[in-house]
Amino acid sequence: MSLGERIEKLNNICKAEGTTLTKRLGIKSSTYSTWKNRTKNLTQDAIDKILNTFPHINPRWLTHGEEPMLKLADARLQTAEEQPSPSYDKIIDDRGLREHLADIDRRLKNLEDNIFKKEK
Repeated sequence: MSLGERIEKLNNICKAEGTTLTKRLGIKSSTYSTWKNRTKNLTQDAIDKILNTFPHINPRWLTHGEEPMLKLADARLQTAEEQPSPSYDKIIDDRGLREHLADIDRRLKNLEDNIFKKEK
């Protein structure tokens, strides 16, 4: 998955939540387009902004496309201000984590499919 596709995936998730990536990050539409179209690589400031806004995103997924997308088992794409309580925020064993992340990935794929169907 290219950087542009990963940026688009984040935006589709935001759309499913009733907002956009540009609003969540406080960036201009032109900046989003530049990132999505890969006319230039993300700066460290841009990477930091995304990871600070979405603390559960795996930095290696964002920068290199390495799975898993989420670094915590029960993670949702929440802003830093919406972080879950510590009891919710626990890491589970590797096998359980892989299974849980696979389930999340299936759910995200279904959301994306539904979004794209509505857009057509």
